[in-house]
Amino acid sequence: MQYTLENFTEWSPSLNGASESTLERQLEMFVEILQAQAGGPRGYRLRRIMLTNFWLYGLQEFEVPHGRLFLAGENASGKSTVLTAALPLALDGDLRPNRLDTFGGRERHMEYYVLGGSESATPYSHERRTSYIALEFEWCDPDNPPIAPEFRQRWENGEREKTRFLTIGISLAGNVNASDRIRPLRFIITDGSRLGHELQTVYETGSKHDKRAFDHARFKQQLEGHGFICDTQAEYERQVARYLFGFDDVKDFQKLINLLLVLRRPNLSSELSFSRVHDYL
Repeated sequence: MQYTLENFTEWSPSLNGASESTLERQLEMFVEILQAQAGGPRGYRLRRIMLTNFWLYGLQEFEVPHGRLFLAGENASGKSTVLTAALPLALDGDLRPNRLDTFGGRERHMEYYVLGGSESATPYSHERRTSYIALEFEWCDPDNPPIAPEFRQRWENGEREKTRFLTIGISLAGNVNASDRIRPLRFIITDGSRLGHELQTVYETGSKHDKRAFDHARFKQQLEGHGFICDTQAEYERQVARYLFGFDDVKDFQKLINLLLVLRRPNLSSELSFSRVHDYL
């Protein structure tokens, strides 16, 4: 049966009492319906936010239907943590504390999100842990090729499926006994492969329902032929600016990030005046 958005209200009551697998499939179908709706932003559209071993999340995937996402929940349930992981962390790969706090404070460090701490309302701790944060973008303009020259060439050669998805991300290897407690690995997947499909951030250990995150060495091996590793944050920033936005000058990308940091502040209405909006634009 072909489901549509119009009859979703008719079949959604059947979710009551359904098994977990049935619920997951019903939600997947609903997401597919939303993704297929006409309209929405053209060009690259955020499709998924993927977290592995980040904060209290084990293996968590947030679908972004039709390029839009509204997160609701109680205080301290993780809404700001998800948005912080997506913006700016996975977008520009900058780990500085003031980028992690929506108010711009410097109290919270990346070490907390990977290894834990006892100073919050949700204390937890790990001696060693490898985290992954990834953003998957989907090209949503059937009439025009993607931005990067190599993607454009593939698109014009008829290999459009290989240009459909672009994934950017960062892995964080944490070790409380190391001199550098957090070691970042920034990566970009450029051949259309998808995390959770062709590529993975976790592997099964053999025990039932037990999965562990790939360490950096094994993830690098898996990534070969599908994308590349950026050796520095500056290189990651430059590549994301080029692939995702088509910026030749990374300063244009940095201006965009700074504007997004302003717009995510909880006290935006008390800080932003018409003159400041004019300056940003």
